[in-house]
Amino acid sequence: MRLILGRSALVGVTAAALAVPLGLGLAALLVFEMQPRAFGWTLAWSLDRGALVRVVVLSVAAAVAAGIAPAWSALRASPARALTEE
Repeated sequence: MRLILGRSALVGVTAAALAVPLGLGLAALLVFEMQPRAFGWTLAWSLDRGALVRVVVLSVAAAVAAGIAPAWSALRASPARALTEE
């Protein structure tokens, strides 16, 4: 069960590690390039580090929560039966 939940947490960390820089890059592109060209005005750029930390924590928590059902099912399954079925 710990292995499956650990893998789920790793997926959440990986997702957050990819999403945060890509999201910041996309936001910067929209604020500094797209809006001035399309509308002639822009928004104020603001970076809330607390929100970024909450996003990472929420990502890992959601991934672990999604791994609970498969981990529970693997915990209750018989290893010998699972190997013969594959």
